[in-house]
Amino acid sequence: MRTSLLQTRPIPKYYPLREVRVTPSAFFLSLALLLSFPASQPVQHFKKAPTSQFPREVVERDFCKDQEQDCWERFLRDGSLWAGDVNGDGAAEFLVFPGDGWQGSGGSWYYLYEKRGKDWVSLAKETNDQDFDGWFTLHPRFDILPAVRNGYHDLRVAAAVCMKWDGKEYVDYDPADYHSLDPGWFNSRDSNDAEIFWAIRYAGHDKIIFRPQWFPISQGDFPTRDQLERLNPLPEHYLGVELNDPKEHIRWYAVHKGGVWAVRGTQVFFLAPQVSEALEGVGDLKIDRDWLLGMGASRPSIRYNRRTHDLILDRHDYDDADSPDK
Repeated sequence: MRTSLLQTRPIPKYYPLREVRVTPSAFFLSLALLLSFPASQPVQHFKKAPTSQFPREVVERDFCKDQEQDCWERFLRDGSLWAGDVNGDGAAEFLVFPGDGWQGSGGSWYYLYEKRGKDWVSLAKETNDQDFDGWFTLHPRFDILPAVRNGYHDLRVAAAVCMKWDGKEYVDYDPADYHSLDPGWFNSRDSNDAEIFWAIRYAGHDKIIFRPQWFPISQGDFPTRDQLERLNPLPEHYLGVELNDPKEHIRWYAVHKGGVWAVRGTQVFFLAPQVSEALEGVGDLKIDRDWLLGMGASRPSIRYNRRTHDLILDRHDYDDADSPDK
């Protein structure tokens, strides 16, 4: 019996950038995967569906506390449901957001169900191997990708988080899987896709020579702090820290739990993702000679040399003894 996230579930770790380098074998794996993905096939999207289409007995079994009288009614009112065919059998699988009790400061929970016989079973596996069967994200992107493995399509479940079917459940992409994605599947004119383009080029690397990929932005997408105070609701890329850089004519922009961006006029590029496994974002931005420093708690987690374009990522996760709270 599952219960409300806010009552019993710890907020899971966010998705880290792992220190993985592409080896020759990974290169050939990427090439094989790329050749097997039909580039002409479009990305599919889950479509909004009435919450009443999802079986009441599954909601009460998986998302309700014991003797909770109004659980189903609350799901109908506050929950969300989307339908999509992830295995090509012509029958819809359902993506479920259970409702307001399944949210935290780092995002919301989503669950994917498939009907097998008379039962509905979960296909989702939480990305950090916790004992949960859903996806927790602040920036959901539920796309059904053209790639198929073991009969199930790959899924994009967050801005730069993709999953693949291992024969039993959906599991994390490896860096080589990101490198094999066809950039043509994504929108190079939409800043909401900036992070997946970054992952295609750089996933798994902790030191790179960075080349900006600029995206157009609409008014209000990356507000200044003064503008932010007047916005309701907040935009997806809402501000944690900002720093003006007169030398580069850039406003560096640390998004709340969403990495570092650079804004110049009506264009933006994505510099680096959040690199903490905890829910810490970049707490401060500093310029030290040629270096832009994205501070994670007590030390830089992102270092970018504006002259040489070296980008160095250092995850700032802590043992209890090293925690800045100690």
